[in-house]
Amino acid sequence: MPRQQTQALPHLRQAGLVLLHTRRAHLSLHAGERWGAKINHQGGAIHVHAGAERIEPRLLRLRPRSPPDPAPGETRDRAYGELTRLSPSARYDSLLVTGENGLLARGFKKEHISNYGALPASQEEHDRLARQLLVEICERFQTRHPLRGVPGYWEDGGRARLWKSAGQASPMLIIPVCDPDGRIQACQMRRAGGEGDRPRYFWLSSAGLPRGTGSGSPIHLNFRLDDLPTGATVFIVEGALKAGAFAALRPGVHVVATAGVAANHDALIGVTRGLRVLIAFDQDHRWNRHVCRQLATLIARRRRSEGTLETTRVVTWDGRAKGVDDAALRQLPLRSLGAERWLGSLSADLRQEVMSLWQEI
Repeated sequence: MPRQQTQALPHLRQAGLVLLHTRRAHLSLHAGERWGAKINHQGGAIHVHAGAERIEPRLLRLRPRSPPDPAPGETRDRAYGELTRLSPSARYDSLLVTGENGLLARGFKKEHISNYGALPASQEEHDRLARQLLVEICERFQTRHPLRGVPGYWEDGGRARLWKSAGQASPMLIIPVCDPDGRIQACQMRRAGGEGDRPRYFWLSSAGLPRGTGSGSPIHLNFRLDDLPTGATVFIVEGALKAGAFAALRPGVHVVATAGVAANHDALIGVTRGLRVLIAFDQDHRWNRHVCRQLATLIARRRRSEGTLETTRVVTWDGRAKGVDDAALRQLPLRSLGAERWLGSLSADLRQEVMSLWQEI
């Protein structure tokens, strides 16, 4: 076998496909395939001697290692809580807290800062944090692989790793995403500064990495569902960070956040069933057809779930502020509109599109 093909074999085994053949079979390499009569334990080819009985080529598919099951809620909550403690947002104070786009500028108070963490920029710092977390969580849960199944963590040759196999340009803010029981189930991350058209938000995920798992796109609650007072009203907003800032500016509000206007409608409807809801999506729904259609869809689906439109209203404010947190920061009045009044406030073309959508639904 040519030298360059032999050297490629160990990498091809990882792709999960192995093709067995004899010397008479045509020898070639394709992505994800290995050619050879047999493969030794070091990944090398063992050729069939001349005169050996011909063996027809056959393809063996090696079963890929499946990702681990998601870790229990208690484990994820503990791991993310330790991550925030070991690498708090205040570690990069001028960038993430006191800077122009920091937490304080968004309306957070000093007592809220400790709820948010920071992902360092360098891969070396990621690995250092992973080692520290492994020690901390091992002591707490007394298990051999305490981080397995926690989104954002993965394993490389027996080592615990965090985030990707490479660093990024600058530290990122870590934003906890809590489930109805108040446990941190996942984390979002936000770039500290503008980087052109690159995305600002990411999920702390290790999907596709060895022993890694994805976070999904869960909703976030700033309250425990079992502790919600009778008759309480719940706001639905875009983004966990926006939910945190709005709650900091309007203490006592109950907020559910979704990662995007098109995401998690089933979860939003389920968690708010039987509650009065104020949908406070960004004001771009007044000119962005996609956002407007998703808001209208959520209204219609709540109508079908609740049997009434009386418990679903839309929050609007002065168009100078895009998000409800910015409106609260500027102390702009918030207006609550029923579905019919909201429909009437739209432009003629959007109003017609929403009416057509509701008829379809």
